[in-house]
Amino acid sequence: MASFHQITVVGYAGGDADLRHTGESDPVAGFSLGVTDKSKSGDEHTEWYRCSVWGKSADVAKEYIRKGGQVMVIGRPRVETFKRRDLTVGAMCHITVDRFVLLGSANGEGKQDAPSASSSSQFSDDDVPL
Repeated sequence: MASFHQITVVGYAGGDADLRHTGESDPVAGFSLGVTDKSKSGDEHTEWYRCSVWGKSADVAKEYIRKGGQVMVIGRPRVETFKRRDLTVGAMCHITVDRFVLLGSANGEGKQDAPSASSSSQFSDDDVPL
């Protein structure tokens, strides 16, 4: 029997989706997605996910995913490790997105229908991992 895993995450975009092309000119859009959990004591912790959207959906992501917009992604997770500047090792979950849904705009006005020129976010630029 084959293996299968899938993750569904609802969070806020840490920045506008960026678009690039692979060597074969396949488009891929990337963005960070932040999910903040609150404990019963009121403490908050934000988990960050790096998301990649491929193919024709990458163009849609580039056009509509804006910093602070709420997005639901469904895809395949993979944990990647990296070295920080201080030489400690960190880890981040990367999601290869199969589907995404725009849930809310950065300004909180419901469904995200089009790009917003003036996006605000609950995250500062220092909070978003590179």
